[in-house]
Amino acid sequence: MRFKTFLAVLLLSSPAFAGSTTLAVRDGNGVLRTFDVTTDGSGNYVSQSVICDGTAAATCAVITGSGALKVDGSAVTQPVSIASLPALVAGTAVIGKVGIDQTTPGTTNLVAAGQNGTWNITNVSGTVSLPTGASTSAKQPALGTAGSASADVITMQGIASMTPILANPGTAANWGLLAIASTTSGQVGQLGMGAVTTSAPTYTTAQTDPLSLDTSGNLRVTGLTSTSYSGAITNPTSTLTRPNDTTAYAINDLIASSTTAGSIVVPSFAIANSAGGAIIPRVRVNTNVTTGWGAVNLLVTLWAVAPTYTNGDNGAYAVATGSANRIGQYQVTLTQNGDGADGEGMPNVGNASAVKLASGTAIYWDIQTLTAATPIANQTFVITPELLN
Repeated sequence: MRFKTFLAVLLLSSPAFAGSTTLAVRDGNGVLRTFDVTTDGSGNYVSQSVICDGTAAATCAVITGSGALKVDGSAVTQPVSIASLPALVAGTAVIGKVGIDQTTPGTTNLVAAGQNGTWNITNVSGTVSLPTGASTSAKQPALGTAGSASADVITMQGIASMTPILANPGTAANWGLLAIASTTSGQVGQLGMGAVTTSAPTYTTAQTDPLSLDTSGNLRVTGLTSTSYSGAITNPTSTLTRPNDTTAYAINDLIASSTTAGSIVVPSFAIANSAGGAIIPRVRVNTNVTTGWGAVNLLVTLWAVAPTYTNGDNGAYAVATGSANRIGQYQVTLTQNGDGADGEGMPNVGNASAVKLASGTAIYWDIQTLTAATPIANQTFVITPELLN
């Protein structure tokens, strides 16, 4: 009895283990039994417990010197398989809890999860923060395909036969379109520029070149005879003085400086450029007669070279030589005023005469009557052509 009590005390104490030995004890039949015991540092015995199989003590668990319990012959950590575990009904059986390394034991910590595969998130409640730059639109437009119409187009995509896109800046002024006679100050628009040169440039066919200006700002243009013009408008004057008599003129008589054909001096005026050209839309005539010449019709003829005549002043109008050099004819109806008679006329054919002189600047002229009229002695006729040089 004292032995059993001693063993109980040993089991409840916590001695320091020192080694092992055997203890011989007789059982109830008087048979001597040997027990393996462990001694503490004071020489006391400590009871040992053994885990063995259920049939014999031949197969028992082994604890290593470092205190590790062997579960197989390797004494290393072994995997645990759940393949043989019984099937569990979802939501009804709990097999345990998963522990995590908590910063503060006994508290709830967040677990970081990494995505593997596709996550479908449903029934989300609370506030969900979107990433920076994410759209908040309930309907995200689908990008269209270039050349095809799309209900969710977010850029302009042209297709064949599409409705034209209207680009309207709002007002004509924004287009640079200005009304006739609008105020120049403050207007904006496209500026047309030209190249300034002292002489006409030479251009190459099938190229785009600027307008050509001279140093005076005149635009060079090409006339009907491929003549280069300065663009200057001039109004030169030229005077014819008839003979010192008052012999009446009949219809189609020549008004000239002499009654002798061979002595006639054909008057002339000058264009701006030597061997140049001019466009002549109108001529003006003024005569110093103060009465009797209202409604008189005159015919002014222009010549590139001075002609000669068959008859002199007061004779029938007849050109002897030079007909190939005629430029054009202008019919003028005079209006009688207190200090003279005057009028202006346009070409009988076309809107203007265009001439290119072979040399020099002189254009010659003469007058014939289309209405009978009585002159005064030494009557003068002054012609003023309107020239675009």
